[in-house]
Amino acid sequence: MGADGDDGDGRRPSSVELVPARDAEDASGDEDEESAPLVPTRGGGGGGGDGDGDGDGVPEEARGSLSPRARGMAIYLLGVFFASLTALSVRLMHDAGVPVDVVLLLRAIAGLALCALGLRARAVEHPLGRRRGVLVARGVVGMAAIYCFFATAAYLPLADASVPSFVSPLVTTIGAAAVLRERVPAIVWAAFPVCGVGALLVIQPSFLFGSDARSLRAVGVGFGAAQALFGGASKLFIRVLSGGLNARGGGTHSHSQSRSRSEAFAAAAPGNIQKEHPLTIMLYTNAVCLVGMSLLVMTTPSAPHIHKSTATGAYLMFLWISCTLTGFGGQLCVTAALGLTSASSVMPMHYTSAVYAAGAGYFILGETIGWTEGFGIALVMAGSFAASAAAYREGEEEKKKTAAAAAVK
Repeated sequence: MGADGDDGDGRRPSSVELVPARDAEDASGDEDEESAPLVPTRGGGGGGGDGDGDGDGVPEEARGSLSPRARGMAIYLLGVFFASLTALSVRLMHDAGVPVDVVLLLRAIAGLALCALGLRARAVEHPLGRRRGVLVARGVVGMAAIYCFFATAAYLPLADASVPSFVSPLVTTIGAAAVLRERVPAIVWAAFPVCGVGALLVIQPSFLFGSDARSLRAVGVGFGAAQALFGGASKLFIRVLSGGLNARGGGTHSHSQSRSRSEAFAAAAPGNIQKEHPLTIMLYTNAVCLVGMSLLVMTTPSAPHIHKSTATGAYLMFLWISCTLTGFGGQLCVTAALGLTSASSVMPMHYTSAVYAAGAGYFILGETIGWTEGFGIALVMAGSFAASAAAYREGEEEKKKTAAAAAVK
């Protein structure tokens, strides 16, 4: 037997197990495993003896494909990039005289339509979801997080606007460890103080830098602090709705990744897991935003609404389309990523938003970056990369151990 556990002829050992049948369109978790018939499948290969690199009962794709953890991290990174483009669009619209509540209202209208079309095109069995109370609660928290995100981008330089949200991964990780029983790698905890120091170097508060401190608008800093709290809670809700928490309040992920698929499936007893489709989660968020922002617009008649903007209609339309599409793409990527892997695995990727924001601020808005601020961004990137790489390596090692244990059986 070779180093990777393969037979003498180069083929890996395999084991036949019974798993819930799932079709290709069920990768997002839109079907309840209770209704899936048990079919034989062949384990081994890159996914380990249980055929699953993430311990969530979802079969691994073809041998040699990326693990759910790696795909989740990559998708989340793309979502962060989209979110940075959204922040830039919001900032430009706000500078043109369009208030934040109007921006969010217009985006919610388009987002609601896109979600409805997507659900219809994919023929999702439960388009309105099963856990509707939790979906509404997530919609309220998500609306608050998005509004604070937009307001922070509107009132602070883009690089600074990205930094307060760095606390949200800590909120999500702590919540995931407490509520979802997810095991957090030690390196992830070590990355937080490194990223925190980098964030302080970017913000440069007066209590540390004295007369050399940067002057930031208090309303922007306040919205940034609120964004950190609501953003972390929102992502935790996504994790719950994506199958991270069952109906009894327990985590659906096994504590030991080396348990067999049959044991993991038995632990998540049929009828307990209620996974919601990412588009369903986004549908509720946009619906709540539509109601909430409509009320806010109607109750703030003194706000400089869109008709008072001095910008051209074509320019505002371009920014609105950009804000809508990148916002929708960012939401979809983040929701899908948190349905693929643990919150602690993808959260460090959030820190890369500082680089995107600083670049957009410098090249588009003329916001210069000092050496101290640049060094802070570099620290954030270093901590993020170290945590993400360690989480990925740990997942791959656990898969190999699972494969070896299955081969012995």
